[in-house]
Amino acid sequence: MAVADEVMSASILALYRSAAQPAMKEWGEAIGPAGTLPGLAVIAPNDPFVRGEDLGAEVADRLGATCHVLAGQGHWWMLGDPVAGAAMLREFWAQAY
Repeated sequence: MAVADEVMSASILALYRSAAQPAMKEWGEAIGPAGTLPGLAVIAPNDPFVRGEDLGAEVADRLGATCHVLAGQGHWWMLGDPVAGAAMLREFWAQAY
């Protein structure tokens, strides 16, 4: 399934790359206060752009967030299984707020 054309892909990459060091390091250090709010780490194990489950679980643990694995899903999990994604979000919001 094509979800982005060449222009959109180039724009997204330019945005990601504009957040070069030391900005990313500084943002990571500043994320600490986010741990005081309910958080949800969505883990899509087939996402080729992140380190599978380990990085998301590590960040969720650091922040005290809930971790939810969407089995069989990748980077575009919200398009791959919108029903499961919506159910996950509704369940989290019902528990967190």
